[in-house]
Amino acid sequence: YLPSPAVALECLQLERQRVISASIVAMQDGSIRVYYGKHMVGAYSPRGAEPIAGLRFGAYGREDAVLAVSFQSGALGIKILPRTADLEGNAASSSGPPSEQDVPLAVPRKTRLYVEQTQREREQGVDMHRIFQRDLCKLRLSTARAYVKVLTDGQ
Repeated sequence: YLPSPAVALECLQLERQRVISASIVAMQDGSIRVYYGKHMVGAYSPRGAEPIAGLRFGAYGREDAVLAVSFQSGALGIKILPRTADLEGNAASSSGPPSEQDVPLAVPRKTRLYVEQTQREREQGVDMHRIFQRDLCKLRLSTARAYVKVLTDGQ
C-alpha cells in the first residue's frame, strides 16, 4: 500500500560487512520511503513537502551513502545515511512471530468432566452433528415463514 503515487525509484546498495540492497521510493506528496524486501525500514518527509522530480543514491564528496533529491522547483536536497544505520535489523524484527508468542500460556489441567465430554463427543459426534443440522434447518424454515408472513400481511 502506498499513500500516493510513486514518482521516482532508486536502488540503495551499501557495501559494508556485506552488500545490502534496498529500494528508495519518492512519492507524489513529497515523502520518501525506504523498503528492504517487503518491509518499510525508513521514511522521510522534507519540509514543505515539495513535489519531487527525481532522486539518486550514491557517493557524494567523502560520503559513500548520500541521497540527492531534486525537486520540481529546481532545488536540490542532500540526505546523508548515517554509518550506523541498520537497514536489515528493522526488517528482521518486524517479520516473523511476535515476541509474545514465546510466553507460555497458563493452560488449566484436564478435569474429569472435560475428559468425559470429549469421550461423549467422540462416541456420539455423528448424531450430535445431525441434530445440530436439523435444528439449523428448522430455524431457517421458521425465519423464512415469518418473512413471508410479514410480506403478505404487510406488517
